[in-house]
Amino acid sequence: MEAANTAPTNANLLSAGSETSDSKELDSVDTSNQTAEATRPSQIVCRAIESGHDYDLIKELLTNYSQSGGGDTISPEEKLDILLSVIACSRTDLVDLVIENGADPNGRVHNSEIPLLASAILNRNSTSVSIVKLLLAAGADPNSIPKSLWEHGVFTYQSPEPDDGDELMDSGLKALKDTLEESVNVSVRHSLFQATRTLPPLPASIEMYLLPFVKRITRAEHLLIGQRTAIKWVRMFIIMKFMTRTNSPLVMAFVGPAGHGKSSLAKELGTFIPISSLQRVDPDPGEGEDEELSNDTSPTNAPGELEVIFVDKGDKNEYQRLLSFLEGEDAWYYLSEGEKVIIDRSNTLCIIAASSGEDKVMEYYDLNSRELEVELADTANWESRLHRELELFVANDLEKEIGTSLAGHVSCYIPFTPFSKTEAAVLAHSYLLKATDSLAEFHDSLHHAKLGESDNVTFILDAQVEACDNLATTVYVIKLGARSIEQGVFKAVQSQMVQHYLKSDLLKENRGQGESAGNAGDRCVTITVGEDFAIRLE
Repeated sequence: MEAANTAPTNANLLSAGSETSDSKELDSVDTSNQTAEATRPSQIVCRAIESGHDYDLIKELLTNYSQSGGGDTISPEEKLDILLSVIACSRTDLVDLVIENGADPNGRVHNSEIPLLASAILNRNSTSVSIVKLLLAAGADPNSIPKSLWEHGVFTYQSPEPDDGDELMDSGLKALKDTLEESVNVSVRHSLFQATRTLPPLPASIEMYLLPFVKRITRAEHLLIGQRTAIKWVRMFIIMKFMTRTNSPLVMAFVGPAGHGKSSLAKELGTFIPISSLQRVDPDPGEGEDEELSNDTSPTNAPGELEVIFVDKGDKNEYQRLLSFLEGEDAWYYLSEGEKVIIDRSNTLCIIAASSGEDKVMEYYDLNSRELEVELADTANWESRLHRELELFVANDLEKEIGTSLAGHVSCYIPFTPFSKTEAAVLAHSYLLKATDSLAEFHDSLHHAKLGESDNVTFILDAQVEACDNLATTVYVIKLGARSIEQGVFKAVQSQMVQHYLKSDLLKENRGQGESAGNAGDRCVTITVGEDFAIRLE
């Protein structure tokens, strides 16, 4: 991997890191006076990443070096080295952090034409799909990957027509394209395709004013599968809230069949607060911390991180708690890492994931599905009309479920519709990737328990879109949502994976005996899923 050898002279820098406190961990990646001149800060950060140190330590290192100035400043090229280490080590938790510290998501591997996006794709695991999505959300250009591999979405087959520019490619770029053709799987193809169809940008001044939220909703567009209309409408209504500068919470009803991403979208919008975590500040605390909290409330119209209060098919008590929060004057708080945090009503979004009205939403979807896919010139009137139609369809059922008083606070209805044929196939592929990773983790743990070290075996999934499409078509049940596809993969495919693994030579008692995994050489095991769901391990 490109980043694995970034700091070859620093193999022992972190020898004591994993078993020490945070401060000692930081000391463990510092270099002595004798090596300081030869060791760059970026090499220390890369070595910390490769050694598996946690998010907090990496953040501390980046913060310290960014503030140090002089010779310890990390250059743009070195920031790319750090991001390459993140990609090579499959550290999804560090992608945003390193980019926020100045790494360019559109950068290229040194002395090559290989974009970072291609580097992530070549890893060929579920983590690489997540990293691709994070890079795209941060602004990586999907067009840096040959368009013939993804421009028609997931139903681009593995023998695409050659690009007009193929004849002009040098041999290195041609080889890269050929390698990428093997690595651009269904999930990656879908991510690249969707990255060219995101919501249009807001005016620059509004984007800067609403930057925390804009980052959140952009991330949701890239990370979530399906629900493009829901994301679009959520963005529209939250922008309206901030533009009208209201201090009261915005209340949304997420309506539609279960299992189609309601809680996933809610978690992407800001600080996620389940209704059960919402607590009222004692109005008469006497002596104690609550007194300080209750005097510390200072609502502001400055948009920041949204606080998202989420009610998922709540009971009577949960609906009553939300109503008390909306109608009362008392301060409320939630716990974050053991600390009590006062709710700022001006930055609060309340989401009710309704269980009623699913049939009405389906009826609405059937009537408007074709129209929903057409971008009309007069977008505002079109959206307003469709929203009014949706409200007429579901308002009565929602009122019966949550009560008249709480229903009166609902400002907008967000439709969650069934997955399309493509989206269901991509979901099937994502669950197949997870099943492959689970098998790889089990094998690695087993080998480590036997021999005290990891095995040099890489498990790769080969599941073409036809197989994913057939699987999704067979198992997807709208009323159960993504769960039906997950269970279908478990029953139809994952059980076969286990059976083939148990019969394979990977479990032979003499395998690996007498030589370490490091000397045994790398091995790649391909798990092929056929259109009839049959499995092969090769």
